[in-house]
Amino acid sequence: MDPRQARDEVVHAPGDPERRLVYARALLEAGHRAAAWHEVMQAERLGVAIADDLRQPFVVENPPGTCWTFLPLHLEEGAVAPCHVPDPRFPGVVAACGERHLPLVILLGRPCARCDADGSMVCDQCGGTGWRSAFLSDGEVPCPERTTCTSCGGTKVVVNTSHGGTGDCLHVQLVPEADGPGWEMLRCPRCGLGALTCWPLWKQAWACGVCGLFDCACPPVESPASQRV
Repeated sequence: MDPRQARDEVVHAPGDPERRLVYARALLEAGHRAAAWHEVMQAERLGVAIADDLRQPFVVENPPGTCWTFLPLHLEEGAVAPCHVPDPRFPGVVAACGERHLPLVILLGRPCARCDADGSMVCDQCGGTGWRSAFLSDGEVPCPERTTCTSCGGTKVVVNTSHGGTGDCLHVQLVPEADGPGWEMLRCPRCGLGALTCWPLWKQAWACGVCGLFDCACPPVESPASQRV
């Protein structure tokens, strides 16, 4: 069934859990797992047992072999998920792997290969020696041997902050969505784009305004010179 048609059915009978599940499957077929999870949670809240085959799509492997399971959502009673919001812009969806929790929008990036299990790396300034050259003299000053990973901000998933553009929205208001050791994620409630702060590395690094991901998945933009015949 077309997601729009399935959504219309739910809007007319939001208390019908079977219609919720039909809509959830339609969203899954359209590639909107976050919105589908919202509908599965609403159906479960209405008393329906969720089959294992319907729960399986809500597991993310990152890196391969490491499974993250979607956590229950905080839902407004009767609220119906939109049918056009892609996963990176859908608010509130968090997945867990053991004790670790990450927003889905972060988890959709590449696994970081630069840092250790705690999200730290050898300090670039001192090479792990604990000492670096002083700025105003020929001596040395103490330096942390390890620092928060500059590639992922401690999330263990690549945060590509070099892409440009945050879309047409002005992002005048941001709401907190999730946090972890050393990082906090905010989201624009109007357009759904996320921003990540990882002190002291960066403040409000915006996800890509096109694909919505912190690890931008957009194809490279060709320079004018490369487009010449």
